[in-house]
Amino acid sequence: MKKIISLIIILVFAAGLQADEIVTISFEKNQLFGPDNVETNYSGLNLVSISEAGKISAREYLIELQPEEKLEALSWSLLEDEQLNWSSGKATADITTSADQRYNDVESIFSNGNSYSEAVFVNGDIIAQDRRYAELLIFPVSLKSDSPARLNKSIQIKIGERILKEADLINRSDIIEMISNNRNSANSVSSGGTTKFLIITSSELKPQFDRLAQFRIESGMQTKIVLIEQILLSYIGRDDAEKIREYFKEFYDEGGEYLLLGGDETVIPVRYAYHNNAYSEPVRERQQVCDLYYADLTGDWDVDGDNIWGEPYHDAPDIYPELIVGRLPFSNTAQVKTYIDKLILYETNPGYGDNEYLEKAFFFSADQMRDGNQHGLIAAAYPDNFMIDTVTGVESASGNDSSPTNLGPTELKEAMSGGFGIINILAHGRADGFVTKSSGYYDYPKNLLLTAEQHLSHGSFDSLFIEAKPSFYYSLACDNGGFEFDQPPINWQGVGMAEHLLSSKGGAIGFVANSRWGWVLSSHLMQTAFSDSLFAHPGRPAAEAMYDSKKKYYYIRDIVYGQNYLGDPTMVIYTKQPEETLIDSYISSDTVVIAVTADGVPASGVKVIITDSITVIAESITDENGQSTIVYPFNPTKAYNITVSGTNMLRAGARFVGSIVTAVDDDVEDMLPSTFSLSQNYPNPFNPTTTISFSLPYSNIVQIDLFNSLGQHVTTLTNREYSVGTHSVFWDGTNNGGEQVGSGIYYYRLKSDKFVETRKMVLLK
Repeated sequence: MKKIISLIIILVFAAGLQADEIVTISFEKNQLFGPDNVETNYSGLNLVSISEAGKISAREYLIELQPEEKLEALSWSLLEDEQLNWSSGKATADITTSADQRYNDVESIFSNGNSYSEAVFVNGDIIAQDRRYAELLIFPVSLKSDSPARLNKSIQIKIGERILKEADLINRSDIIEMISNNRNSANSVSSGGTTKFLIITSSELKPQFDRLAQFRIESGMQTKIVLIEQILLSYIGRDDAEKIREYFKEFYDEGGEYLLLGGDETVIPVRYAYHNNAYSEPVRERQQVCDLYYADLTGDWDVDGDNIWGEPYHDAPDIYPELIVGRLPFSNTAQVKTYIDKLILYETNPGYGDNEYLEKAFFFSADQMRDGNQHGLIAAAYPDNFMIDTVTGVESASGNDSSPTNLGPTELKEAMSGGFGIINILAHGRADGFVTKSSGYYDYPKNLLLTAEQHLSHGSFDSLFIEAKPSFYYSLACDNGGFEFDQPPINWQGVGMAEHLLSSKGGAIGFVANSRWGWVLSSHLMQTAFSDSLFAHPGRPAAEAMYDSKKKYYYIRDIVYGQNYLGDPTMVIYTKQPEETLIDSYISSDTVVIAVTADGVPASGVKVIITDSITVIAESITDENGQSTIVYPFNPTKAYNITVSGTNMLRAGARFVGSIVTAVDDDVEDMLPSTFSLSQNYPNPFNPTTTISFSLPYSNIVQIDLFNSLGQHVTTLTNREYSVGTHSVFWDGTNNGGEQVGSGIYYYRLKSDKFVETRKMVLLK
């Protein structure tokens, strides 16, 4: 198994070069090799694996292009080289992770046949602050198959007749940092009316997406839904995808950050992008489904106007995203409803309280990926609190074994019955599943895990799904994210893996997957970078970690184009078992004092949001005592929502009406309810969770019981002492045994020492 491992490097320039000499960059042999003499080892550079044992290093540079200069005019010459007493063995090209050989003719960016002789690799260009830069990888060492390596001692780089000097080489990280700072500055304006999250969908699917928009608003993220039909009528472009992107530019300029494409290719158009330069249109199977097109708003994706988008020299995409984009590849309301139910449950009550599974990760790893220990490299990025299974789903005894002995897909149910928060797939794949084990390297006989019902030795995803315990999935396999394969011109027959995992009651809460191929040697690098970013920033949406990995490995252009985030791009993955969050609130005519506890301890630094279900009214952060005071002229006849959220905390909410008024002075105790009250649950009707709020004029033991329409006892929600003030409890639709109850009318009754009241609610599934 060959692999690419990443570090960062220092280039050693030859002494004595003058600025006006024709040499652009020079390398010396000092400290070229590591202690085992099998890899170039400049302290700090990107290492690119090219064979079984050897690695060569490369440096990322940008060169500013003058207005009249074209990328295709860039050339380089090796002025002086030196043979090295070193060879990594036969230089083997990367191969795809496809199980059906469909993409074996696809070029790896690191290979030219079996030759690794390039000293300079031109990746394309980016645009920053209206300036255009060429992207280069410069290698100090070149290698050809079965030949000794050569040191690239002196290289000249030209654009047309202009000879570049050493001073013209700009560290790519400096420009990317500038772009990042500009993006953060552009979106730093904050107001209650600024839409941060945009959902575009069809009029048919909108009623279900309305629920997601409301949920996000109550979480403190101002959200808006726009119909695709309206955008296509109002904006100009060469095709529908370009019209939509023009609208997204306006959304970003107004402070937008996150974008959800609410539908599959039949609802929201796909932009196909091509990672090489072309003079005739490539077949559809060789073009990537590229939602990055909707995220990168400053690049010009079709400079030459040939309707082949994203070519590295002919076009000018800059790859860096202005928006964080996700897609839900659905075509009907039932799929959308199931996913949103699952999302709300995941954020408020995962596992119906049995949420230890969120700190567990599972790895499928087979064939070359298994023999390269790629699962081990990715698992090393996980924090110590995770229990990681790199045994059960890993091909044994080796990836090349003719008769592997690991569990087959039909035998995994018991081993995975407790659930896993994150599932990683490192295997050969296809649109409806992946290979769990095979004879040799993905040869027959082979066993697959598929979306279809269990058949012979092939397993079904449905047998592994656990309702209420959805997982986050990441796959480097080919085609797992090819949700549009069922449409012309491919016309594949079957249910796609992405669509199936996301629209099932268990399955996936989010999914990073390739729309086309993955690479045996390099895809796991992006998966490792994703995990590094995810755990380094636990409060950020998982989609941002995917875009971080794209920025790090921008030169693996085909994977950067074809890898997409499938799911809500604002969703945050739990990286620890979440804390249970409770809210106490004390309400007056214009003041709300909110006290928050997490696992019974005052929760400081937690975000508190008040909304009226249409917009965010106010937000604050709890102090060291877990309290926050918000002053606002509440409408006495209007209902308001309180939501609190923090990193690795269950989202909690409460509801109050502005008419709950008591006398107000400077003392919190004077702002307490004067009477008992039991509020109508919210939402109502509901699925799968609802909130019940009540107010107490003094401390009291409160019991809340639920009954079905026949008067039979279903469950007791609470039976304990509460302090004076307004409180809330949740019901997740389960009975005393933790089993989900059916749709219907239910009654909830509050009892205290001097107060009893019963209200009706409706559960709809």
